[in-house]
Amino acid sequence: MNDYPDEPLSAFFEEAAVPLHLVGADGRILRANKAELDLLGYAPEEYIGHHIAEFHVDPSAIEQILCQLGNGEALHDFEARLRHKNGEIRHVLISSNVRRGEHGEFLHTRCFTRDITDRKRAEEARAQALAMARLATQLQIAREDERRRLAKQLHDELIAGLTAAAMDLHNVQVQLAARGDPLAQNVEMVMRLLSASVDAKRKIIERLRPTILHELGLGAALRLAAQRFTARTGLACTAQVDDKLQMDEELALVLYRIAQEALENVTAESGATHATVNLAQEDNRAVLTVTDDRTQPASGNADRHYELQGCEQLLSGWGGVLRIDTDTQGAPLIHAIAPLRFDAPLH
Repeated sequence: MNDYPDEPLSAFFEEAAVPLHLVGADGRILRANKAELDLLGYAPEEYIGHHIAEFHVDPSAIEQILCQLGNGEALHDFEARLRHKNGEIRHVLISSNVRRGEHGEFLHTRCFTRDITDRKRAEEARAQALAMARLATQLQIAREDERRRLAKQLHDELIAGLTAAAMDLHNVQVQLAARGDPLAQNVEMVMRLLSASVDAKRKIIERLRPTILHELGLGAALRLAAQRFTARTGLACTAQVDDKLQMDEELALVLYRIAQEALENVTAESGATHATVNLAQEDNRAVLTVTDDRTQPASGNADRHYELQGCEQLLSGWGGVLRIDTDTQGAPLIHAIAPLRFDAPLH
């Protein structure tokens, strides 16, 4: 059956860039243009004359298509999956209506097929990436929760116990010293070791969950981090912060972790003499920048080098972005941007 007996219209059907096909009342393909055949990779004899259901991946989809058309309903962008000759799945949108005869009899359908395979693959890739990001965020949140729990346990149990023991030893040392007992010096030595142990445990607790962040805010925590960096490395560190910034404590913790991890990588061996931590507000966003003046290029992959993936996932969960760049000298530029409110847009 020729739906387009006129030569100009027949040529239009055959040469159209849009895949087209006609399906008879029995479901068999009556005609298909070159674009349709190219879409699925079949020769005319492998496609025309065959039942349309042979090329649909989902039987329920073609049953619904034929049922709707048989009932006189037109289709517009009906999503379906077709099987390519090589076995690949092609995602398509089908628009179709029915041509009827003079007495209303079903002659054939007229179907337009639009290939959306690339779009579907991109959507699936984005969905998979989002799922992985959500999983990584959940893992990082669980990690921070465990840090919080462990820090509290160390503080409430271990530090409290060691402090009580130190007080008891102090009383014993005072009594021994009053009697001139030489054991007083031994007790004093134990007390110094105990005090050093308490200080070490407090540093561990601060690393797990910085109390200054909770008590005084992110600005004070960053200044303290800069001071500790200088004490640890001997390198200068400037912390420029906007103390007026108000944000959720969890977001503040993420930004603190980013600064902390970035500073961990700055060493004298890299040629750095000075590091800078800058926290400012731009519109409705918090912007954290960490950089240094090293003369040696950063080695390895930047993401792995700074071990910031976990922080990046948490920041992403806040609608934020973490960028890791380098300047012309190879010095790293760590740039974190996050909305101060979780529902605020990030432009």
